[in-house]
Amino acid sequence: MSFMEREITDFRTWYKGESSDCSTCFVAADDFTIEQFKSDVLEDSSADVETVSGFGCRLSAPGYLDCTEWSVFDSVSECESYLDEYYPEDDDSDDEETTSHVKCDQCEMVSINGVACHEIGCPNSKKTWNESAQTWLKVRECFNCGFEVYGDEPCSCQDFDSEEI
Repeated sequence: MSFMEREITDFRTWYKGESSDCSTCFVAADDFTIEQFKSDVLEDSSADVETVSGFGCRLSAPGYLDCTEWSVFDSVSECESYLDEYYPEDDDSDDEETTSHVKCDQCEMVSINGVACHEIGCPNSKKTWNESAQTWLKVRECFNCGFEVYGDEPCSCQDFDSEEI
């Protein structure tokens, strides 16, 4: 989650409640009234809401609406420990060695979470990038074992003994 940044608030008042899917939700008391929290967030006007004070922490993507749920703790160090445990920071030191930038010569391909996503109708959309060949190759599924095999190559599950031929 290297694009996500840690966010730790100052000490403030929060509303805490349990949503219909049994997850604990926190919202800053400055952002909602208790009635709004019950109806908009918890979606249950009869839900029990507790008022707590503490430091809020989450991960958020600057410039986007993506973020994790708030968690609230008594100290900043507890927030940092929580973020370290549940959202460890990626080691970016060797990213240049392990990351390869794949491009498509047929479309304006994008990579979403490391998965190549072609435009609709691209001739390479049903193909896989082969790093050693530096090209897009058609992949098929082996009839016997289900393993993916490039083009017309035989699968490793098929044993070709010269005695049987």
